[in-house]
Formats: sequence, C-alpha cells, structure tokens
Amino acid sequence: MTLADERTKKCAVCKKKSKHWVLYSTSSFGSPDLDTRLPEPARFTLDSSIESCPHCGYCTQDISEKIPGAKKMVKSDRYKNYRNNKIFSELATRYLCSSIISKNNKNYSKAGWECLSAAWVCDDRWETDNAKKCRLAAINFFQKARQKKQAFAEKSDEEPILIIDLLRRSGKFSIAQQECKKLINLNYDDLLKKIIKFQLKLIEEKNNECFTIEDAQLYQENCNLKKEIIVLFSPLFPDNRLPKFIEKLGFRVLYCKLQNLAERIEEFKAIISKNDFDLAIELQHKDKHPVLENLEMYKKTAPVLLMDQKLNRSPKNKNEIGSSKYTESILKVSEFIPKANKALPDFKKNIMMKIIKKIIDINGMEQFYEDDSSFEFKIVETKS
Repeated sequence: MTLADERTKKCAVCKKKSKHWVLYSTSSFGSPDLDTRLPEPARFTLDSSIESCPHCGYCTQDISEKIPGAKKMVKSDRYKNYRNNKIFSELATRYLCSSIISKNNKNYSKAGWECLSAAWVCDDRWETDNAKKCRLAAINFFQKARQKKQAFAEKSDEEPILIIDLLRRSGKFSIAQQECKKLINLNYDDLLKKIIKFQLKLIEEKNNECFTIEDAQLYQENCNLKKEIIVLFSPLFPDNRLPKFIEKLGFRVLYCKLQNLAERIEEFKAIISKNDFDLAIELQHKDKHPVLENLEMYKKTAPVLLMDQKLNRSPKNKNEIGSSKYTESILKVSEFIPKANKALPDFKKNIMMKIIKKIIDINGMEQFYEDDSSFEFKIVETKS
C-alpha cells in the first residue's frame, strides 16, 4: 500500500511556496529488476519521489531542503537549458536536473541514481533512446563514484553487477561481457554468481530486455532466454494483473503503464509505432477500438483477442463490428495454457506449471478476478 499526502512547501532557493505530493510509505510485491527497480506498487512512485519548484525550477527530493551551490546552479544557463529541454518528459527532466546539482556537489552516487530513475521514467513511456542516454549517464556517474569510493549499493560486491546490467540494457554488450568475465571466478555468494551467469547468457544472446532477480534465480544453463511472443494490451485495459500473469508465462508483454487515460493513449501509439506483435488484446469498450484503429493506422497486422468487460460474455456489439474484420472462435484459459507452454523457453516450462497450480484454477482466474466464471477470449484477426 502506498500512502501520500499533499503538502505546502517553501522552496529553499526562491523562498516561494507551492504544493507537492509527499510519499510517506509504500510497499512492493514480487521480485526487483536486475537494476534494483522495485515491483509494484513502489514501482510507480517515481513522480512523488522528486519535486520541482514551479517558480524557479529547483529540482530535488525535497525542495524545502537547501543544497550547497543549488541556488547558483538553478540560475545558470546550463541548468535552464536542461530544465526547458524538449527531448525528455517533464518527470525525467526533474531527475536529470537534480543530477546536475548532485554532480556539482561531487555526489556522484546520488547523481547516478537520479539518472537511473530518469531511465525508469523513460522505460515506462517506451522511450528507448532516452532510456539508453540516461543509463549511460548513470554508468558514468557510478564509475566516478567507485573512483571516489562513494558507495552506491548496499554491498560493494553488488556495484559492478549493477553496472553490467546498465551496460546490457544500453546495448553495450561487448563491454558488459568483458566486465562479466572479470567477475565470473570471484568469491561471490550463490545469488550473485547466478546473476552473473544469467547476465552472461543474456549478453551472448544480445538481449537488452528487462529481467528480474527471480529470473536469475530460476535460470538454468543451455536454454534460450529470448521472449519470442510479444503480446500487446489495449490502453483501455483497467487492470495490469492479467498482463502480469501472461508475462509470468514467459511472454514479452507490452501494455500502458501511465495512470492518466490521455497519456495512456499517447503511450499506446508510441508502443504500436515502435514494435511488431504476435498477438494483441483489445478490451471491448462501447464503440472504441484503439488496438484495431492504431494497428491499421501504423499498417501493422496481428491477431487480436477481443475481450468483453464482463467475463464470460461475448462483446455486445460484435454484430455491429461485422465479420469483415473478425473471425470468431472461443479460447479458454484451459486452451491458452498449452499454447503458451509451447512458446516458452525450456527452463521456464516447469516454473510456469507451478505458477499455474498456485495462481489459476483451470476453469477460471479467481485469484485475479473475484468471480467464478471461466475467462474467455474472442479471437479476432485484422485483415492483412
């Protein structure tokens, strides 16, 4: 559970007051990513973890706290150029501006984490190039932090492993591989050894996707880790539990993560324009069909599963949609599981079955939805 409250704060730089949401506590359920990003709900508290004065542009975790040199830096042309950039989102810019102040104070560890936080913001917006720029900046700051003996992880052994993940996610596979090989025979604990071996396998496959610590723990050698099936979810889909479940089955799942619906629609357009899909899932919502409309707009083709808002029902206006765009057949969870199993990397098959036994009744998804009906999809296909 996440607890936050709106408070009035006085800026330490310009002395003017403004309102800000203050995060009091949060929690997380599941495994952190390899770059330490926490799972939900803590995962989506980035906007309340950094503040920006609307009057002078001072950006830091708490604008009421004075930081040495901040006032001069905020007034500098360099800072203003960063603050007014048109490349990064407003939230990512907040973190990047704060990193400039941290760098100015030679706090390279803090600057590194601020750049990494900016990368996470870009990840959530599917801004791949911007996320890469932020990760490379974080690597630079973390390397300087090591030179200055500034800790940036709970244990010093974890620091080079974090840098390796940032290199891999940035596509710097050769450098990441060199760094991995330096660590492979060192006396690390079992978990860190598994993470290093897992990273090596990902690097060999030139895989820059996001993976969790749990993925590393479950990893077995001599298997393919590429998530071959890409599933797209409608921006109208109100609940991320089903996407998360399908992700657990070993698929790569793309879905909107922003909270505001207007922002989700823009995020969705970015997802469709930059990716190809093996499968799409459309939430039937009155006369709105953003998946079909955007697939056609960007000249993409993919099978589409049309799902009604009410479980165990066909879409009410399926006749209005017409057979020219859709061909119908029923796909229940009991049929979806074996199909998913065939698409999985070998090492995840047994894990998936354990997940299914724990989470899902073969006749429904009671752990995800509070009713006892079977979960049914309608398969629909766009015209080629």
